Amino acid sequence: MRRGFGLTVLLLVVGLAALWPTVHSLAGYWADSDNRTYTHGYLVAAICVWLVWRARPKLNSAPLQPFWPAVIATIACGGVWYASWVSGIQVGHQVLLPVILVLAVAGGLGRRAGAAVAFPVGYLYFAIPVWDAINHQLQALTTQGVTLLIRATGVPAYIEGNFVHIPSGTFEIAGGCSGLHFFFFALAIAVLYGEIDREPLRNRLLLAVIAAVMAIVMNWLRVYTISVNGHFTDMQGYLVRVDHYKFGWVLFAVLLVLYFWIVRRFVPLGAEPTLPASTGAASTKKALVAGLVSAVLALAVGPTLAAVANVRANNARVPESITLPAGASGWQGPEWSNSPWQPKYPGADVQAKGEYRNRDQWVVAYVNAYANQSQEREVVGYHSDILGANGWQAVAQTQRSAASGVGPFHYLEVTATAPQDERWVVGYLYEVGGRTFTSGLESKLYYGGAVLAGRPQSGVVAAAAQCAEGDCGAASNAVNQFLAAHADALANTLRKGP
Repeated sequence: MRRGFGLTVLLLVVGLAALWPTVHSLAGYWADSDNRTYTHGYLVAAICVWLVWRARPKLNSAPLQPFWPAVIATIACGGVWYASWVSGIQVGHQVLLPVILVLAVAGGLGRRAGAAVAFPVGYLYFAIPVWDAINHQLQALTTQGVTLLIRATGVPAYIEGNFVHIPSGTFEIAGGCSGLHFFFFALAIAVLYGEIDREPLRNRLLLAVIAAVMAIVMNWLRVYTISVNGHFTDMQGYLVRVDHYKFGWVLFAVLLVLYFWIVRRFVPLGAEPTLPASTGAASTKKALVAGLVSAVLALAVGPTLAAVANVRANNARVPESITLPAGASGWQGPEWSNSPWQPKYPGADVQAKGEYRNRDQWVVAYVNAYANQSQEREVVGYHSDILGANGWQAVAQTQRSAASGVGPFHYLEVTATAPQDERWVVGYLYEVGGRTFTSGLESKLYYGGAVLAGRPQSGVVAAAAQCAEGDCGAASNAVNQFLAAHADALANTLRKGP
């Protein structure tokens, strides 16, 4: 039977088409010239295609037997994909793309077919931005490695945190200096090398570990060389003033030559044993058709939910305005406020800010409302910030509780520094579909169900007070008392807005 490869390609194409929002988001990462970490994505995608083509003998010899547990798993992952997509958790639905594709093949064509495409499709993870999660750890390792090299070679330098101070100037080992790109690119090459030679698992792990260690050390040498270049050229060297990115790739090319020499000379390589040909009988044509149809329908679960959610969200009424409630429990307001606290929530349909006073206490209240959310237009997202983007910096965060007229509730309290040596206390919570949250992740996940239920409205309820002479205790109490008296009224205003 030689139709396994063709049917596999059919399911993969259908899956990529069904999960097009994820494919489109990945293409955006790969085409982002400002963030060059994942610009190799198209190359990885091309390698995935070649690996699927290379697997055609396995696919053509595999018995075509629908595997129903994998179909059920595809449906379940489709539901999670929908929740991630509608909630704006972009890396969540991107991570699920290879999993769903492999499960669909396994469900429609059988476990052997799913196993045959697991590596070719899974290789796409080297182009998915999951690697950002280890960037901080690699940055810390780079700082430690450069510190060791500087001290071992006697370069005059004072190292404070991620800053290297030399007589001629200061270098920062920032997040972009972590060597993340070199790290997972070296891993990608090592993993591909092991697959091409069909190495056993033990050898593949050894190849990957050697590549990872060499990439980390190479990045130490890169940053160290740039620092030394700055020291000896009074910060005027080419690597300091012009370009050190290309220098990194020159070192990486040298690393590859050294890597292949080492593994060929010192690592005992050998092909993994060939699996015996399958002796299982293929399913009947009727069963195969049922498996294929079920796999296609399973692939459609997430996109179908997303389409329904999109219709519901688009039908949500956009609020014309939002009004802060009148002061209660001794608080007077709201009044116009010109405070430096400017929360940043791009795309909010409406927002309002005002000042309230109670004797010698005063707070600034803020509330916004979204009729619906989308990527980069969301309550919790990369571009949203309760402190704003005008030089404010959080120094502490905790969860607090307050007792309102309708019962106790929780909120997040952030102590922040502001320009002009000011300190502020900000208390806030998220409102989604009629419920309040202190967890951004929980609020995003709940939003997926709220949209399907026709309640996509969401927003933020917050209050802030300035600390007096560096003492934030009174400011914290003022925020707590204000939210206890007004949180429910503020939330109701938000709920009525859309």
